[in-house]
Amino acid sequence: MVTIIESIETRGKFKELLSTNTPLIVKASAPWCGPCKIIKPVFDEKIKNLGDNIVVYMLDVDEDEDVSSFLKITKLPTIISFVRGEKMDVFTGSDSNLLTHFFKKFEGHLAF
Repeated sequence: MVTIIESIETRGKFKELLSTNTPLIVKASAPWCGPCKIIKPVFDEKIKNLGDNIVVYMLDVDEDEDVSSFLKITKLPTIISFVRGEKMDVFTGSDSNLLTHFFKKFEGHLAF
């Protein structure tokens, strides 16, 4: 089952999460962001279909500013995958086809 984290207040705590080597997807967004609202249903459906032992961190850029700054978030939404503590892929925007491709690549990284 996917574990969803709503808040990580500091980059130090985020680095601790990365050090566990658990596959991680970070979704950076904000409540006021129109494209974030557009992509939300597709994103929510995609994370339901992920395997076990995966963490999804729902980064609110207004609330977790330290982590947002650490990840250099400049566009919303931004979705980043990490596998074995390493950044793998980045998705920005609200194109559902590109988001589907992002998740296929993430699943491919998990196979190795």
